[in-house]
Amino acid sequence: MNSATGKECSTLVSVVQLDPAARESNLTYLKRVGTNIEETLRALVEVITSYAHVNNAITDEDLATITQYTESVRRSADEAARWLRVSHAALRLRFEAPNFAREHAQLQTRRDTCFSQALASVTTGLLCWPPKPVLHRESLWGDMVVAVEDLQTVAFQLVKIAHSNSSIPKVSGTRGALVVDIPVCDSLYTKFKSKEHLTFTITAVFFNIGINNKASLAEALGETTPQYHSNSDNLDRISKYFHKYTKVFPADPLAATRDEDQSEAVKVPFTDLYQQMNADITALWHSYWTKISEEKGKWYAAIQITPPQRPWYHKINIADCRNFITTINRLRFGHCRTPSHLTRLRIKDEEHCDFCTEEVCDLEHIFMKCQKFNVHRLVFASELQDICEKKNNSDSDQEVPRELRVSKILCNPSYFKPVYNFVISTVGKI
Repeated sequence: MNSATGKECSTLVSVVQLDPAARESNLTYLKRVGTNIEETLRALVEVITSYAHVNNAITDEDLATITQYTESVRRSADEAARWLRVSHAALRLRFEAPNFAREHAQLQTRRDTCFSQALASVTTGLLCWPPKPVLHRESLWGDMVVAVEDLQTVAFQLVKIAHSNSSIPKVSGTRGALVVDIPVCDSLYTKFKSKEHLTFTITAVFFNIGINNKASLAEALGETTPQYHSNSDNLDRISKYFHKYTKVFPADPLAATRDEDQSEAVKVPFTDLYQQMNADITALWHSYWTKISEEKGKWYAAIQITPPQRPWYHKINIADCRNFITTINRLRFGHCRTPSHLTRLRIKDEEHCDFCTEEVCDLEHIFMKCQKFNVHRLVFASELQDICEKKNNSDSDQEVPRELRVSKILCNPSYFKPVYNFVISTVGKI
């Protein structure tokens, strides 16, 4: 025997040895539990025997006495069972190697965590009545497989709940036999004619296709056997469930009169749904844009009426024109280094103009009012007019706004270059 093994054995022997005082205390407690169970059982037997010899019918008081003794036996038995579970766990910890016990506890904790996440996902899906398929992702493929297998031991029960009560599911039972109460409304509860249909279990299936780098490497090397076997087992499980379902609920008698299934002959690729999905997402985004613009971001909402499909600078080389792009973006978002905006951010104390010191210095003041930039403003207006003349006023979007406001000018990307030149020649940075 080497030194490491001898050291481990000596450690186990020292751990197994108990303190005499603790041993006597444990034995005394265990004897007391056994005595309580024995005395309660003897009293219960005597009471039942005495009632059996009496020819008169048992009264309610007699039943209450028997119930009292029975409850006492049950409580004592539960106390003994708890003691046995604790003793068994302590005995295992004393005889197992510390490393093995630690690893076993970590694995059990990880399994319980994955199981709780899977159970929470399934319960949430059942609350959204009628139930829908649940997509659940775990950290590792092995964790998902174990979580799906553990779900087979859970029983779900539909319970009626009033409108005033809280519709929160309740979990009861032990780890290997959990019961989850799913609250449903009275109208749905009454649709179940048989009470046996209120309790059910789920058939959880799990199919996996790896999409990360490790999965790609495994497919290239042909090392996908565990995934293949898992998918095959789950396919067999769902096939058995389907055949069982068809036996319970017979096929539609009118199915033979309908057209035959042509799904195999004419297959529609799923990519045909992309256009409709993009249209639905765009419509949803437009609706959200309109609603949120009423509460915040009003400056940018006045400039960008509808959400753009692409940024206005998608045709510009960002590396060469970074200063130009950031300047225009600051103006369009309204987050500029003007004294008015810096005062709102509590970065600056005064919001008056640094050049004329007369008015509140915001973008409207810099572009349209500040006396310091009158000459620059004439050049700016001239450049805007030249842009409109080059377009021959053929496009209404290219017309200079009759009401010269910064927000109106920033709506048109054709005016961005004169705007940038005005900023550079006046305040430098904004």
